[in-house]
Amino acid sequence: CAWITKNYKKTTDRIGRWCLEADVKYACPLTCGACDMTCADDVTYTYTLTNDFNGTRKFCDWIIRDSNQIQNRRDKYCNQHGERCRESCGYCDDDPTSAPSISTGSPAATMSPTASFTSSPTLSHTPSAVRSDLPSEVTTIVPTTSPSLSPTTTT
Repeated sequence: CAWITKNYKKTTDRIGRWCLEADVKYACPLTCGACDMTCADDVTYTYTLTNDFNGTRKFCDWIIRDSNQIQNRRDKYCNQHGERCRESCGYCDDDPTSAPSISTGSPAATMSPTASFTSSPTLSHTPSAVRSDLPSEVTTIVPTTSPSLSPTTTT
């Protein structure tokens, strides 16, 4: 899975080619966008430790192996590797520190599309299940500790 996204210039082509294969899509659901942000680490993903000149590579679960170092390691590595290490970085819905929730007073969301288009965009607090080729207006991996009640735009 890591090979598919290792070279960012080839990522789109590799996803288009390899994620069509059922066994690859099954083995690499996060990379292939075949899940709706399952709360799991990408078990094939490794990264090099910061300031490690020996090139020591670690799997996601290293972040939580030493209970005395979890917060320190999350602070140091999850900003860069949190998308691939969702569970170890605490980015899961059942983790009370993963993402703040707010009540908008609107009805509960459904997974089914509506039968017709709406005249204006709808606000969603849930990440998309499918990767987009378009960049986000604001890039972040770490959830905010104080979300706004309405969307913001950058100029």
